[in-house]
Amino acid sequence: MNLTLNSVGSEDETVKLTIEDIETINLTTQGEGNFVEFDSEDLNTLNITGDSNVVLTAVPDSLENVDASELTGNLTVDLSTVTSLATLETGAGDDSITVSANNTDTEMVLAGGDGEDVLTQNNSR
Repeated sequence: MNLTLNSVGSEDETVKLTIEDIETINLTTQGEGNFVEFDSEDLNTLNITGDSNVVLTAVPDSLENVDASELTGNLTVDLSTVTSLATLETGAGDDSITVSANNTDTEMVLAGGDGEDVLTQNNSR
């Protein structure tokens, strides 16, 4: 599924996107910034491109792969509830990612982009 966000939501008001029966989303970001949460039981791959900042306040536990290597804006996402994170790639922006050591694949692939990224690892579920 291809999805383009253009200045969706705000820091004070996140937009909830409910997605059913879709395993892969190709997300393009535009505008002043996008503040969203995904509600899905089936989503396992999220590809993010575009030039605006994106804040994902919630992602489904089923997510396994995040590829934001083509994103030039900043990515902020908490992946600590994801149960089987296998790959995480960030782009050119200054990204802030939170993961849980309890939930990542033991051979998770992590590739930081050109920005000044912050990876926070916690051990709680």
